[in-house]
Amino acid sequence: MYGISTYDIQTIDTKLELQRKYICSRFFDFGEETKSAIEFTYSANLNPKKYFAEMNNRINSIFQYSKNLGLMPVFCTITAPSKYHQTDKNRKLIYSPNETAKALTQIFNKFTNLQVFQRMKRETKHGLIYFRVYEPHKSGVPHCHIMLFLPKNYILEVKNKFFEYFTNAEKWGNNKKSLDFRYTFYNVNGAISYIMKYVTKTFKNENDTTNKAWYWYIKNRIRRFLTSKRL
Repeated sequence: MYGISTYDIQTIDTKLELQRKYICSRFFDFGEETKSAIEFTYSANLNPKKYFAEMNNRINSIFQYSKNLGLMPVFCTITAPSKYHQTDKNRKLIYSPNETAKALTQIFNKFTNLQVFQRMKRETKHGLIYFRVYEPHKSGVPHCHIMLFLPKNYILEVKNKFFEYFTNAEKWGNNKKSLDFRYTFYNVNGAISYIMKYVTKTFKNENDTTNKAWYWYIKNRIRRFLTSKRL
């Protein structure tokens, strides 16, 4: 599943264990106490609890910032067109997950440079605020979940542009059923829970040994979570 083999799992586990041992062997002296370097590591793989706490704080901060600006959360999903799902005679993806993730990033950046977003920026006096999370299909091909924060009067216009842009064969070429655009959230907490559901999937779950998705991020060097720089 996710294009992860038993060899990949063994290799990644060994690599992480060696990294953990090295970091845990490095200490800092603070006079009355000594602390291991692992306590200051924000790695999602080596210190996931610290990384998750930092990310959760950032998500809540961006939501509060957007709420103060009077913006509404909008959730959308972009999948890769059929060419990114093609395999060779050995059933290996022709486009690697990393290449597809980069293509998804490029198309998203082009979309958010449309005139509607330029006009919105001029009116609101700030740039677009968003989260992005990559998630693998069972085949290993990534798709992208995005939470945008928009003025209420722009939501329907952006929705129309979203489906128009990503179903255009010359620009991207998806069919409408493979896309998603939702904006009916009853409260901010509901929207936070919605995006956190996808973020949580990117971490190793000790209580769920069947979840191998987190190996996919390491193997393919794909960032779990991205945000706009504006805050």
